[in-house]
Formats: sequence, structure tokens, C-alpha cells
Amino acid sequence: MLQVRAIWIATTGLVCCTAVSHAADTASVRLAAGNFAARSDVLRASGGGWFMACGAASHRHPALEWGGEFAAQFAHYDTLHYVVGRFIRPASHLMRVSGALLGSVRAGPPSTAVWPYVYGGAGLMLTSLEFSGSTFGFPGTIDRERRVSVCGALGAGIDLRAGEHWAIGAEVRRWWTTHAEFGPLTPRSMDLGGVTAAVTFRLMPKPRGVRKPPAPEPASAPAPATPPSAPPADESRERHAAAASRS
Repeated sequence: MLQVRAIWIATTGLVCCTAVSHAADTASVRLAAGNFAARSDVLRASGGGWFMACGAASHRHPALEWGGEFAAQFAHYDTLHYVVGRFIRPASHLMRVSGALLGSVRAGPPSTAVWPYVYGGAGLMLTSLEFSGSTFGFPGTIDRERRVSVCGALGAGIDLRAGEHWAIGAEVRRWWTTHAEFGPLTPRSMDLGGVTAAVTFRLMPKPRGVRKPPAPEPASAPAPATPPSAPPADESRERHAAAASRS
């Protein structure tokens, strides 16, 4: 259920970011997908997670890009301290889904083909922790808690121009959040940070209202010169006769 909800959130963010990007002439769409390694001083991450992001950015300055993005994170945490009743069998982990809205800035040396950059972003993150299990043999959710925290991320990446309107690359970020308390699901407040490593895709649509100049018409070939017309046959014979009489 949480996986479906996370995919729906990410898809909604993608549609919104695409619409925003088409509203500005210098905007571009950024997409990212990769691995999320959750880190916490309270719970231990179980296995690998995943990360998705989409955003719209403006690149008016050749060395600076700024905009906004939506990011989704999914991870598992081991948990052993949760106390349940006699007929409730808990799962061995907590499922986490986080959605973050960020303002972001990227800066790097001006370049057209290869653009290395540093990244910085800050915003708000909504996190849902779900403790699943079974009650009387039926699967279900034992507890679910949601919290909002302030988040930030620093990182670096590279864009490789692969066409007139798109580029591919890679990006790594380190995430931090303010501590959040999740009631009985965690023994104390916890940080929801981690590290993401993602493949990126950047789409630079054609600016609206800009049309290519019409192709110049090919120059017409000059008309061939008309050769002088030959005199009529009678006039030619008269000229020959006059010349013979003079001689």
C-alpha cells in the first residue's frame, strides 16, 4: 500500500513539475531515480531503499540554475522494541515513505557539453512510518504515524549534453532533517536523513513563442540571353546584290 502511495505521489509531482516547466521560456525539467540509504541514530535501516525526484529549474545564467523539486524516498527500518498484544504478530521492520518539497540551487562552471555542479536544497518533508503485521492471522497495519520535518540536502553531480534538448548525468546527495517523534514506533525522536545516489535526466523543451526563421528562398537563375535574330532572307539577298553592283 505504501509503495502504491509513493508512486502516486511521485507521478503527481512529475505532472506538476512538467506543467511548471512549460510555463517559462528558460525552464527545464529534471528527473532523477536511484538508491536511498537511510541513516538514523535511533533505528537501523534494513536493506536498500529507493529515491525519485522531479523538478523544474531556470537556467538564465550559464553558471547557475535554481528552481523547485519534489522528492520521494522509500526505506525499511528494523524494529524490535514494539510491544504488542497476545494475538497480534508484528512484522520485523517499519516501512517508511517520505515526500519532500524543496527549493534547490545548482552552480558550476559555464559549459555546454559537460557541466559539473554542486547542489544545495532545503524545504519540508512529510514522512509516514507504518508498522505492519497480522491480527488473528489477517494481514494489516498495526500502527501508522506521520510527521512533518524541515529537511536539507547538499551534494554534487554532472550533466552530459546528449542532444539539443536533453542531457543525462548522475547526482549524489547527503540529506539531513530535524528530529521527529513518531510516538510508540520509535523509542525517541529520530533524524530521517540519508544518502541518495541517482541517475538524472534533464529535458530542455523548446521555448514557447520562439519560431525558427523561415529558410531563405533559393535565388532564381538569370534568364538566358536572347541571341540576336537573323535578318530576313530577302533583305540578305538585297544586301549581297548591292555589294556586288558596287564592286
